[in-house]
Amino acid sequence: MVQTRGISQLVADLHRRELFVASSVPAFYTAAAHNVLVITGGLVWIHMLLEYQDVTVTNATTTIVAINGLNQSTAAVDIADGALFIRVIPFDAAVVQIASALVSTAPSLTGHATNRGVVSGPGNIQVTFATVMAAAGRYSLHCLYEKIHENALIV
Repeated sequence: MVQTRGISQLVADLHRRELFVASSVPAFYTAAAHNVLVITGGLVWIHMLLEYQDVTVTNATTTIVAINGLNQSTAAVDIADGALFIRVIPFDAAVVQIASALVSTAPSLTGHATNRGVVSGPGNIQVTFATVMAAAGRYSLHCLYEKIHENALIV
């Protein structure tokens, strides 16, 4: 027997398959680990993490991104290249990040060969800055994700 579903269930199912974007507010960061985004409410499948220099970071600094304590690349790379520069995180602790540029492949081809994202439960998306940014510098992190649990959210 074929089971029929209501329109509200169909809409809910389609909504769960959407890709969502979470973005941090462009900000100045000190030389330390910072919880830039937070996963709440359940499991998510993170398809892409993108670092963005909203304003040129003039002091040389490097970053390492970790999701729930798991580093997403093997080595930090300098982000002090220029305004509007981006870097896509490779999602592989054995892969070195590609230097920031005005254009980047997404997902990162260096990590995409080994995996296609990260599944994570509630916790922090943390960025560790090796040195303090110049006061005028602004950095933001952007995350493309899919909800596995209907109450999941990244903020």
